[in-house]
Amino acid sequence: MAFNELDEYVIKIQRYLEKNPLSEEEIIMYVYLDLGLRFVFDQDFMFGGSNARQKMYTNAFYLDNLCNCFKKNKITCKSVSYILRYILSSLGINIKVIEDELDKRKYKHVLNLIKPRDGGSEYTIDLQEDIISLQYHAFTKDFGLSLDGKSYVIPYERQKRMHEKFGYISKTNPYVDEYLLLLKQNLVLFDTLEEKIDFVISNIDPKDYPNINYFERR
Repeated sequence: MAFNELDEYVIKIQRYLEKNPLSEEEIIMYVYLDLGLRFVFDQDFMFGGSNARQKMYTNAFYLDNLCNCFKKNKITCKSVSYILRYILSSLGINIKVIEDELDKRKYKHVLNLIKPRDGGSEYTIDLQEDIISLQYHAFTKDFGLSLDGKSYVIPYERQKRMHEKFGYISKTNPYVDEYLLLLKQNLVLFDTLEEKIDFVISNIDPKDYPNINYFERR
């Protein structure tokens, strides 16, 4: 039996789970973190002509296109939503691809809806919107939201425990957004601009913040 790139990834995750049993919620987060740290937004969709954009959007869900996106690590909101559906449904997760009904643009934003097997509340995950947060090691602000996007079904502390479990953050490497806020709060301790600049530079390691090849949704 021939396996495509997505099948091979599923097998890799299944082998990991055999040695490291996880809850349904943890499986989703594990895959979300892993893919979010490797994918970048496809600039061809951002800067392509109208015909090219329409073709990419319309054909995004075809398996050949999903495998190609996965192999190149370049995605759009639609392709990554279908990639997640393929992978997570293969792992027994009840996941759907949905459109943002409030998005009035020609190419509506697409994301995923999770229906927990234990009967818990449905929630959305939006990997394309979270990619920049993930690659800067910030909090996953678009994971575990209610369908209306107004509250978290999976709250901060529960997400944080999973992030720590998978090594995404630690006591010595906290969320970048929280660390930067702490730096900002400490700037009041210094009087001159030179002292403030020296403090920031001495507390940020450039190698921790590589250039991100990503463009936010317009």
